[in-house]
Amino acid sequence: MEDSEMDAQDVLWCEGYKDIRVLTGPDWLQAGMLLRQQRPRHSGIKLLSRGQESESGGEPSFSCYDVDVLIVAVRMLLSMGFAAKGEHANSPILSCAWHNFGWNRNADYVAKGMLLSKLFPEDHEPSTLKGKLTIERLFDHPEIKAAIFSSPDFALRETEEFVGPRDASIVEELNAVAHDPDSSHVHWDGSCDIGRAASRQAGSIQLEVVNEDRVHVRYSGRPRFIRVTYVPATRTSPRFEDLKRFKLTAPCLIRPEVGETGQVEDGNDTYCLSIVVRVGREAAQSTVVDTDIRLYDGEGDPIHGDRECLAEFRPLWNTKLRPQESWTVGTKGYRYILFYSRMFMDETGRERAATPPPPRGTVGELLPQYQDAAFLRPRMGKAPTSREGEEE
Repeated sequence: MEDSEMDAQDVLWCEGYKDIRVLTGPDWLQAGMLLRQQRPRHSGIKLLSRGQESESGGEPSFSCYDVDVLIVAVRMLLSMGFAAKGEHANSPILSCAWHNFGWNRNADYVAKGMLLSKLFPEDHEPSTLKGKLTIERLFDHPEIKAAIFSSPDFALRETEEFVGPRDASIVEELNAVAHDPDSSHVHWDGSCDIGRAASRQAGSIQLEVVNEDRVHVRYSGRPRFIRVTYVPATRTSPRFEDLKRFKLTAPCLIRPEVGETGQVEDGNDTYCLSIVVRVGREAAQSTVVDTDIRLYDGEGDPIHGDRECLAEFRPLWNTKLRPQESWTVGTKGYRYILFYSRMFMDETGRERAATPPPPRGTVGELLPQYQDAAFLRPRMGKAPTSREGEEE
């Protein structure tokens, strides 16, 4: 997140709220690990009355795991360097995601309730909220689309159009264009290579012919993240190994600096799978809601949630995380939302993933090849300095 002053109206003021950036300070490695490994106390949500910031009882008002899935996904994006721009930098979903989830059960329940009060200010009862809280509806919420998917980090095509001679390799003029998040959402059925499907959608498009010799064109945006909705349509699904990485080969513009003219080249970026969200199963004219989420490191291995919590909640330690289910990506009847992150070149010219393999040993220790890797840093920005950073 870029440095910015947070608007107090957008911060999730509630008892127990603590911003990770306040707790870790400049320790970006510790912040990233907390974002990836600490999960909300699963499913429970506490709705408070209007203007209320605390609740004496710790029991949730209702349960909805899809809200947890939204928060876990956004936290994973933050740990890999996602940064909302402008007014969206202070979005309620980002304030919520930066909360130090996983330690205080009651604070987790209330923080989720406060998030819903921001997203659905007119709905105060579980009965009216529940139907709106499927993960696909949450991803499609105007606030989530504006804060997350409208970010340049998800722009599959450049947010500038380029004007120059037809078939030229040098771009002469640049004009800003609006980013449409829907055009950056890849839809795939597994019938072809996923890299081919993403590259085809990111491929250059001719927007307008100025005259016979000059055209307006948009090229691949080489985004930091790519979102793919995968609805298996073939009898034989791709192997999971084939989903872990792909190359984005659509033509792109290589520029020394943003806003400068540059050279058109074929893309060669590698994207690795970071998040899989399983969304619903249709059965007998009804939808069985069995949403789930998995996170993956740069080697394609799962990142598991941490059961550690405050001492007073340790008697409930075994029930902190939702029980793991056994399922396979690509099973027909389900839909999957896949999030890919672009790999980066380190100082030696080797490709590195934005999510390193799990640390070994003490907190803050990485595998040797990932030590001092600047590209792993969350863009933490400036955290609020008010009471959410106070000691308990």
